Amino acid sequence: MLAVVSFALLATGGGAWVGAAAFTGGLIVETLVVMWSRTPELRLEREDCEADKENVARFSAPLMLNVLLWWATPLIINAVLARTADPDPALAAFGVVEAMAWFIAAPVGQLQHASIALVECSETHRRVRGWGAIVAFSMMAVLLVLSLPAIREPVLGYVFALDADLVALAGAALPIAAAYPLLYAIRQYYQGLFVRSGRTGVVGAGAVLRVASLVAAALVVQNTGLTGAVLGVGLAVFGLTIEGAFLVRYSQREVMPELRASRAATVNPEAFEGVT
Repeated sequence: MLAVVSFALLATGGGAWVGAAAFTGGLIVETLVVMWSRTPELRLEREDCEADKENVARFSAPLMLNVLLWWATPLIINAVLARTADPDPALAAFGVVEAMAWFIAAPVGQLQHASIALVECSETHRRVRGWGAIVAFSMMAVLLVLSLPAIREPVLGYVFALDADLVALAGAALPIAAAYPLLYAIRQYYQGLFVRSGRTGVVGAGAVLRVASLVAAALVVQNTGLTGAVLGVGLAVFGLTIEGAFLVRYSQREVMPELRASRAATVNPEAFEGVT
């Protein structure tokens, strides 16, 4: 629906309102489909109805903060790029790279749901994490291929109808954006582990740390001469790296001992008799 509205409105001359109208139209259609859907096979047991408002708020608030800060990240980067020497091409090139890189990196986003639903012990942790690594490195390979000059120039020129200068600005940032799939995979997978274990506060703390690191890095490099999409993508990669390292490190202390215990109990349940 979004694509249909976008191309239909191009006849009016375009503008930012075309994207806004198309996105709104697509969301309306998707919302109606979800509301009208029926899941007759879904049966909720009695224990699913015992959460009180306080527990729901305590669990949900860090996740709300996490999502808010995730969508705030491009706003912060755009605000930084808007203050550079040549903001218009920098913003345009960054938007193009983000659109292409996140589209290709998107498949690893499902790892959060996979770790929530499938990881029950250290063995399932190893298997799901291994599957995620295969997907992440595959997407990285695609982005690295697209970043080759002989490929990126015709692709960017055809898909986005860019002139040569913008193709050069966007193309220089594509090799850096190739890190998105791996960093995003780490973030999604370990966030799922913390959500599954009920430690949503760690998820919120990681998001705060990512944004704070990004802003600090922007203040440090603002006078170094870095501009354009390279600056924007570099800031995004830096923030994701800090957040991923925090989540992985914290999971070693909080989540992995539980997963190893679950694995040991499955292999030798007699050894855990009477242990709560």
